[in-house]
Amino acid sequence: MGRNRIIAALLSLVLFCVSNSALAATVEPPVSTDRKIVIKGNIGEAAEGVPVTLLVLRKGKTAEDLREALRLQDEAALYTAVLSLVCYLDETASDPEGNFVFRFVMDESCTSGDYIAFIGGSPFRAETGGSIEGTIEQNIEYIPIQEKIKAVKALNASLNSGSAADFETAMETYYRELSLFSGDMQLSEMFEKVKSQPGFFILLKERGTYEETEEAINDSLSRFRKNFTDAVLFQSIEIQEDEEKLEQLITSYAKQLGLRLDGVSKENKSHVYNRIAKLTEIKSAETIQVCIDEVVVLYQMNHANKWGDVKRLITEQKDYLGIDLKNPGTDYDAIYHILFQEREGFQTIQEITERFQKLVPLHPVTKPTNRPSGSGGGGGFPSLPVSSVTPAPTPTSTPTALPTGAPEIHFDDVTEDHWAAKVIDSLAKQGLMKGKEEGKFMPEEQITREEFVTILLRSIGEEAEPKETRFSDVQKSDWFSGYVEKASELGLVKGYADGSFGAGQEITRQDMAVLLLKTAEITGKELPVLTSPQKFTDDGQIADYAKTAVTKLQQAKIINGMEDGSFAPSRYATRAEAAQILFSILSLIQ
Repeated sequence: MGRNRIIAALLSLVLFCVSNSALAATVEPPVSTDRKIVIKGNIGEAAEGVPVTLLVLRKGKTAEDLREALRLQDEAALYTAVLSLVCYLDETASDPEGNFVFRFVMDESCTSGDYIAFIGGSPFRAETGGSIEGTIEQNIEYIPIQEKIKAVKALNASLNSGSAADFETAMETYYRELSLFSGDMQLSEMFEKVKSQPGFFILLKERGTYEETEEAINDSLSRFRKNFTDAVLFQSIEIQEDEEKLEQLITSYAKQLGLRLDGVSKENKSHVYNRIAKLTEIKSAETIQVCIDEVVVLYQMNHANKWGDVKRLITEQKDYLGIDLKNPGTDYDAIYHILFQEREGFQTIQEITERFQKLVPLHPVTKPTNRPSGSGGGGGFPSLPVSSVTPAPTPTSTPTALPTGAPEIHFDDVTEDHWAAKVIDSLAKQGLMKGKEEGKFMPEEQITREEFVTILLRSIGEEAEPKETRFSDVQKSDWFSGYVEKASELGLVKGYADGSFGAGQEITRQDMAVLLLKTAEITGKELPVLTSPQKFTDDGQIADYAKTAVTKLQQAKIINGMEDGSFAPSRYATRAEAAQILFSILSLIQ
């Protein structure tokens, strides 16, 4: 391009640079790789062949410098001055979609620094007189590879020397080459607060040194920037005592650190950040993640509302807890019920895992003895609190003797040869037990707290209409509300400390024993002693509140143990088993 055309073009370009008008084009941030620079953009419309020009000033030069040069009257001086300011000058044309791209190599004489680029329409085409509406100014941060190598060598030297002062000097000298903050002012401010912390340099030194070859230099710088950012964040988290600011810090950089916060909720976040604030040595994001996961899991365990919550928690977190749920010979539901009873006592994840593993061999899948009256299966909810006995009305109905002939079949799913067919038939005739669906008794389905309480009250002649209750989880519209409230009035149940009854939860064998004994006491009947006390193999697992009830019902031959000699206190009963045991006790107290 001729001298006069360059000067004319530069003159028109500078005039437009300082004007208030702006080019309609959009330009992407320049990409710098070693000496290669790429600048892409779009002219703002789908048009092919529209000329676009690029001018790059040398480091430290500005549009004002260019304007001053153009004020020179001597043409030779003007030419020399302008060329001394220009680092690169080129022109291209847009493609059919209006896109344009410049690819060029910086001169070897160019050193690390910021370079100003101007992108315009056609200021270098003399025939158009440089008539464009304006230009777009872009900053190019240029760092040649040799400068990057120098920076990494200085960095490695400071890490090997073990001197925090040498390390800080290297960063100050090569801050541009290391590109530590990338415009993140918050990170820069945090660095100023933690750089003097002994743990900051130690953490970086422990991460090791970096390769200095041309092939690996960019990867080395990326790895150092990641380690540097981690060190700043870890130290900032360690020294931050304000929970609200700690939450803001972690949520702001969670993605950068690779932290999962999906389990942190409005309810448990205070617990989470309170625990993180107590961390004294953070060397990896995993340390923070483990802390978060532990608090989330413990919170969910401690605040479980029913045993199903514990089951869901263990199932979802089995890998994190290191728990295997694939053994078909283990009664996992029984374990979930026990963990639910003990839920408020766990302080660490390890305690949950160790307790679970200890319970596995104690709860194999077992079958009831041939005498079904006392057998039960599955697990149950936490103990049902009971209060002192309150006198109650004399029963108005009692079950008749067990029929000796073939039972009358009331339900499609209870055949004549079912072990509990006669009992179910007898209780159904008296209206003490009803089906779950039309024509269905569902004998193998577990029986819930409200179902069992309702059956007990009906068996001693108590009927109740739906009514308001004192329990937070029982509404007047619930079919069982009247029975639950009546049971509370009679002192049969008290509910939980949180004011709930536990509606929808299954009943355990030991809780069923407690309620049966209380029912007998309410009616003024004393259970007979028909056999000596039996010590079950899992006697130590029977809750203290249930030991007396279990013993008395066992001596009255109302309940038996399992085939393996255990009582399985935390297993839950099926509807058929509840029918059998209910019939047995009512036959004794009638």
